[in-house]
Amino acid sequence: MMLEEEVEEIPEPEIKNRKDLHQSLERIVNKTYESEKEHQRLEEELNMVKSYIIESHKPISELKADDYEVNISKTEDSTLFVVKFKRADMRKFSTLYVDTFDERFWTVHTWEKATIVDPFISKIAKTEFKKDYVWFPSQYMERFKEKGLLRSITLQYSELIEGDEEKSIGDLSMKLGGSASEEVLELFRKLPQVKSLILRTNDQRLSHILRVCEGLSHSSPLSGIGIKHTISEDEISKFILDDIIYTGKFTARGGNSVDGHLYLLRTAKEEYATTIKYIEDEIAMGLVEESPLRMSGHPISIILSRSVEDLNAFSNEVISCKYPFRLWGIPRYESKDFIAITGVDLHTGSKLNLELSKDWIRLYLPKGSCGNTIARFYSIIQHNYDSNAKLEGVEYGELF
Repeated sequence: MMLEEEVEEIPEPEIKNRKDLHQSLERIVNKTYESEKEHQRLEEELNMVKSYIIESHKPISELKADDYEVNISKTEDSTLFVVKFKRADMRKFSTLYVDTFDERFWTVHTWEKATIVDPFISKIAKTEFKKDYVWFPSQYMERFKEKGLLRSITLQYSELIEGDEEKSIGDLSMKLGGSASEEVLELFRKLPQVKSLILRTNDQRLSHILRVCEGLSHSSPLSGIGIKHTISEDEISKFILDDIIYTGKFTARGGNSVDGHLYLLRTAKEEYATTIKYIEDEIAMGLVEESPLRMSGHPISIILSRSVEDLNAFSNEVISCKYPFRLWGIPRYESKDFIAITGVDLHTGSKLNLELSKDWIRLYLPKGSCGNTIARFYSIIQHNYDSNAKLEGVEYGELF
């Protein structure tokens, strides 16, 4: 994860409406920028503007988190709320500003310390019923490069099921900065092809190194991306340096206008919400009550580039009820090479049926179930098993 250790105390302004919130966010971003110009680097101790996207199927009045005291108050804007929270071991409340204009996908703004806010957001997304992160697959993350100048990429991988010990990566976290970072990521993903070329040279030392590193080809998901987004207004260049994490966290690390940060946040949320709605409306399967009665929707397939060695162990992990999958299920058919599962998503209590093989996973989402379940499952596969996995459908190609 990207470092965000901020410790400076910033007086809390009174936020009555969106205009007040925008002015406060702008003030913090400008302060970060002035510090950067003065010191020629970003001050790690400076509190930064951070924004999160949270998926919710419940109203904000029901917001709670285990081990936290949570107080919610209204503002002059009917969909903007002030949320104060603290654990028993905390000396004071911390503050979030929650925009629920989109009732399904909230945006949360703060300039509190990341070490305080991140655990609270995590508690909500991981444990609260009908709350979740958004989950940006690697392909979705790569599209942020179209919105600005690439500054850095972050890879974060945690092995779900141990395989060949010689090729096993285990846990991997890496941040690459500079213009060449994209090429390094591409090299990781194409190591098997590079290995085959080097084997032809009969260089035993290089062959051994690549054999050890071959696991990088399936363990390099794009977990974070840093870009410089520029806005042109009246010939004055305004920009923001934003770091984006695949679970929907946006951090403004510098710049001279918060508008770029809010633009990246808004467009990412809208594009993601459109995809989730498409999954729920067009892909989720169910009977259409017309004459004659017909079935609508399609299964969704995840094509694996890394074969599953122990399908039974893999299946048990998927339906273990544990985070991150948060799925419970009962195998209704099992063989050495194929398992069919009737499952329940513990995030919403809705159904999700699965078919697992060594080279693909097929997902059947019933009508009325949460489309975010598909994005979560796919992202987890990329970050915990096969970063080169592709999500495909029957008639509509790639979704992300």
